[in-house]
Amino acid sequence: MKCLVVGHRGLIGSAISRELNQFAEEFVHEIGVRWASPNDAIADIKRITDSFKGFVSNESWAVFWCAGKGFLGSIEGELEPEIEIFEQFLSDLLKWENKRGVVILASSAGAIWNASGLDRIDENTPDIGVSPYALAKLRQEKSLNEFCLQTNIGGVVARISSVYGAGQDLHKQQGLISRMCIAAVTRTPISIFVPLETTRNYIFSTDLAKMLIQTAQTEVQNQDLVRGAKKVVLCSRDNHSIASICKAVEDVSRRKLLKSTHLLGNVAKYPLHFQLRPKNLSTIAGCESTTLLAGVSVVYREILNQYQMGLISRSS
Repeated sequence: MKCLVVGHRGLIGSAISRELNQFAEEFVHEIGVRWASPNDAIADIKRITDSFKGFVSNESWAVFWCAGKGFLGSIEGELEPEIEIFEQFLSDLLKWENKRGVVILASSAGAIWNASGLDRIDENTPDIGVSPYALAKLRQEKSLNEFCLQTNIGGVVARISSVYGAGQDLHKQQGLISRMCIAAVTRTPISIFVPLETTRNYIFSTDLAKMLIQTAQTEVQNQDLVRGAKKVVLCSRDNHSIASICKAVEDVSRRKLLKSTHLLGNVAKYPLHFQLRPKNLSTIAGCESTTLLAGVSVVYREILNQYQMGLISRSS
């Protein structure tokens, strides 16, 4: 299987690229995508996909779409360029004669279901996300489904839990584990806006990458069964409380976290526990081998190294 990772420098994309060498052949290119300009980005991605088409020839293929700067704090209108770029990418693929492929879209379980308050969430749980980020992801999912129905090319909507690991974009105001590690390294306070007993699902980026690659391989093998984009939930076996994550960071750093809790006025609308229980949990669980402590250790070492190199300051 020949593979292209769009967004290969990001947290998820870089993890996929590292793991692909063991499972498939990645298309490596030197074309930098000019994401700041939608028109330029569209042109750059077309050049990449055209080259990828030649690289694939008549073999099976997979495209992992992990690009995007959006997050839960994104504001309305900010994500329109990302939607436009993705839809144009799909439009370019319409012309492909080789249908032996699959497009994997990295979506967000938290954005779409976080406020559901349900005890168990799986692939059949109704969508309830109303934030600009959730609505943008839902639009991309719809576009992929329509593309798959039109072309009979495989598609997977991967609704992913909270991802952590090496390569987190520290410019985004997200990534609780990275933020805690920065606080430990710089010995600065960290504010927490939900109760410490709040639990969420955190998946280490390398384990997630293995799940995504396995999913792509399965879908390519089941090409004759394509009926629109398949929805899957990818997550860890276990949830972790904010308190347990604090302890893991303290154990790794051997420092007491300076934390303060400031409960927001709207905290009541978010459930204390967010339980993802996908139907394929037994299958994807085989891809997960990183404990919380081991994963936190990877993040802490990377941030400590960046701090020692002067790339992170106490005000980060």
